[in-house]
Amino acid sequence: MLPPLGNNAIALLKDSSLVSAIGLSELAYAARTVAGAYSRYWEPYLTISLMYWVLTLGLAYGIKKLEDRYGRGDSR
Repeated sequence: MLPPLGNNAIALLKDSSLVSAIGLSELAYAARTVAGAYSRYWEPYLTISLMYWVLTLGLAYGIKKLEDRYGRGDSR
């Protein structure tokens, strides 16, 4: 039960960036503002990408730990 639940949680996390009108638009607006003010175009967008990547990896790690913990009972 945990693998499909974990996959759904990760998909929901990734899709939240598409659905969240306030959060993503504010992050994108902040990135555009920084890019325009400092003529740095890669750093703001890489930062946003890194934030989602870290969240996704953290959630995947947590699900893996839960699978390892509760999966022990199946092998006995």
